[in-house]
Amino acid sequence: SLLLLHPVSFFGHCFEPPIPRMVQARAYRRHGSAVYFKGEKRRNMGLFHISARLTGPTGRSESVELLVDTGATFLVVPRVLADRLELRPTRTCPIQTAGGRDETWPAAEVRLTLDGPEVTTPCLIAPDGPALLGAVALESLLLAVDPVAKRLVPVKGFVGSA
Repeated sequence: SLLLLHPVSFFGHCFEPPIPRMVQARAYRRHGSAVYFKGEKRRNMGLFHISARLTGPTGRSESVELLVDTGATFLVVPRVLADRLELRPTRTCPIQTAGGRDETWPAAEVRLTLDGPEVTTPCLIAPDGPALLGAVALESLLLAVDPVAKRLVPVKGFVGSA
């Protein structure tokens, strides 16, 4: 079995975790931006879902469970959900999947509501798979991830110069 270490995103910058010294001598391989160690138990540390409401440009709305994924750049919705919300792709984006494949996915705008805070954010339309809450939407809502408590916490916005 394998241990998976996820990269962490802070305000649009992705930082890969360092390989701990005590396991550096063990065999490992990088797959995308994750590090897998042979002989270790695989954990889903920091992975959790949150309830949200997504609204498309025509007003169609749906409550969904989003997998919080700080390694994802954008909000991601599967094609079937995008069709129900009547999302209109405005462009395509080159992406790299967690499995390392390079693909191009359509992108649209969607209104995201998380228990009060609301923002219009870009979203990628995936062929299938889970709906993901990525870094851009989190940062737009001024939220950060507490991976230990598995919750979202409010943060202050950052301005580089005043």
